[in-house]
Amino acid sequence: MFKLVEIDQDEEKKVMQHIAFVVFITLMAGIMYASVFEWLFHRYVMHRPLGTFRYPFEAHTLMHHRVFKADHTYHVQHEEDKKKIPMAWWNGPVLIIVGTVPFRVKETFGLLIPRYCGLYTS
Repeated sequence: MFKLVEIDQDEEKKVMQHIAFVVFITLMAGIMYASVFEWLFHRYVMHRPLGTFRYPFEAHTLMHHRVFKADHTYHVQHEEDKKKIPMAWWNGPVLIIVGTVPFRVKETFGLLIPRYCGLYTS
């Protein structure tokens, strides 16, 4: 399947630099994707009703933003307000599932991004 090849130290250094570069680019792309996803989800799902699915709007905008606004109340002012921050137990897993849909579609249909980034020798 794979053959082992001997490489000198200079070549090994280049390979390690390439791997570090790929990891860095992948990390930056992941952070950018997560940031854009969060912003779009927050703006278009949590701040307006989505047809008959009103849970995110009611839980976030109508409840959370009654207490926390874009002024001095942005941070917790009263101890009892801490109870209005947490999400329902199932919100985290649902957000992860929704956020990873493009990658699951890609795996299913071979779209969007290359499947693997790596170095192979033949």
